[in-house]
Amino acid sequence: MTDLLSLMLKKNNNDALYLSAALIKVFFRELVEPLCTWGFYKPLLGIARLTQTPPDVMNQYYGYLVHLLPQPNLLFFKKLMQLLHLVQQHEEHNKMSSQNLAVVVAPSICKQEHGDLMSEMTDIPDINKGFETIIQNAEVVLAPPSRPFFACVSAKQKKDGGGLSAPPVKSGGGG
Repeated sequence: MTDLLSLMLKKNNNDALYLSAALIKVFFRELVEPLCTWGFYKPLLGIARLTQTPPDVMNQYYGYLVHLLPQPNLLFFKKLMQLLHLVQQHEEHNKMSSQNLAVVVAPSICKQEHGDLMSEMTDIPDINKGFETIIQNAEVVLAPPSRPFFACVSAKQKKDGGGLSAPPVKSGGGG
């Protein structure tokens, strides 16, 4: 699929690209459970809201979360993110940055099971930020984790209500 779309990009076949994008969005919107399963939403939101966390640690957290998806979802998710990563690499021609792609795709593949409209509207910027990071860093985030993990993120609300903070993550070493 990415080879075909890459060829379309090179041939500047915009109609086929628009149709492909519309079909993909409709497909994801019509799924009974979103591609990113119901349990993906809140952890993604928690990671996106972490403050003062180095980018490499954020990528590690997103990678751990992604690899918690069921195998069929994970395979499809990886292909989709690789495709979006490819599309954003041609931003100068298609005007689709990772931010624009996140805005378009995130609502179709990541939803709350029983969310209310107001909380979802509040969450949109952070959900989009999470997907923007995943798209930008797809090669790192989608790579299999180098070591086992037991939790995606441990975060707590700051006392001033201004976002989340995470404990520092030790790097290196085995175990």
